[in-house]
Amino acid sequence: MAQRIDAINSRFFSHLTENNISYFDHMKRAFSISTRMIICSVKTTIHGILPYFWPTAATDTVSVLYKELHCD
Repeated sequence: MAQRIDAINSRFFSHLTENNISYFDHMKRAFSISTRMIICSVKTTIHGILPYFWPTAATDTVSVLYKELHCD
């Protein structure tokens, strides 16, 4: 049982260690990205029905997120 817990802890924290980020900073960043993606999804769905609303919402959001994730 202890080996299993160690394996889970190792896997859980390795991502945080590799990215040099605390658990709560990681959670805050993930929630921020997730929220923006949800908002983009709603805008893009509306855009699919009514093309004159938010014509660049998806590309703008993806571009900003890409820059944030690859330039940090």
